Amino acid sequence: MVHIPIGARRLNCASLWGNSPTAAEQKAALRSPRRSLLRRSWSSIKFDEHGHNPGPHKNILGDAKGDSQIHTPFVNRKASETEIPSLKLNASEPQICEMHFWQEIFSAVTMLPVSMLALWWVLTLTPEIEFPQSIWAMAIAIWAHCPVSMTYHITNGLNAGKSYDPFTSAFRLADILAIHGCCVAFGWAVSHGDCFFTEAAAVLNLVCMVRLLWDFLMGKRGSQQDLYRVCCCIAVYLFPMLWRGDFVNYLGAFVCIGLGGCFQLVDETLNGWGHGLFHVMLTPYLFFLLRSAAANF
Repeated sequence: MVHIPIGARRLNCASLWGNSPTAAEQKAALRSPRRSLLRRSWSSIKFDEHGHNPGPHKNILGDAKGDSQIHTPFVNRKASETEIPSLKLNASEPQICEMHFWQEIFSAVTMLPVSMLALWWVLTLTPEIEFPQSIWAMAIAIWAHCPVSMTYHITNGLNAGKSYDPFTSAFRLADILAIHGCCVAFGWAVSHGDCFFTEAAAVLNLVCMVRLLWDFLMGKRGSQQDLYRVCCCIAVYLFPMLWRGDFVNYLGAFVCIGLGGCFQLVDETLNGWGHGLFHVMLTPYLFFLLRSAAANF
């Protein structure tokens, strides 16, 4: 009688495969991609008092030779159909939304002060401002973007913890498209209507918008690269402030947007509150932009 202890790695290969494989064949089988499956399954094999596996199964590798075989629930009868259900992923399934309800509501509400500040500047326009159209352009762009951004964040909050991926949402697409629209309007305002710069900024933002829309229509998931392109467009429309010598307002706007970006970078550390704090910094940031647009130089 051959005694094989439970969990032993050494097996009677003649009883497993129906014929006696050579030493080279045994090593080749252990080097196969299904080696881990075979080893995990061997520990569950039951042998009789003669060291044989009495199971009337087919060969585990799909070979018709032999009368007995290792039986495992993880391997199909055909070698070409080998699969592990626990590792089977479906890319089309929606991701679980990791947003938090109150943090997203906070991100939505913090867009309101920006719109209110724009309204205050419009209502307090004075005849001394040489280019009042710049204030109106920025205000209209802000009022168009604000409801889109609020809708996006409220939708994220309502779907928190559900099978919802915000990076594939049409509201996210609309939010970023509106931001690019604001970049064009802000650039026109702080450059005091300079045609050359406005056309260049419009082309740059239009390219980014087309790229964003194309990725969405192709079913691609949004990424951080979308935000990197937004940052590039922001840096471009701030440049006319330096060109005009408006260093005070440029420095104030740069500090505000920089602090807001820092809050965004540590958003996970702040448990989702970082993006809302970024919105808070948009209010003083917009103040410096409006003051620069209203400046007579």
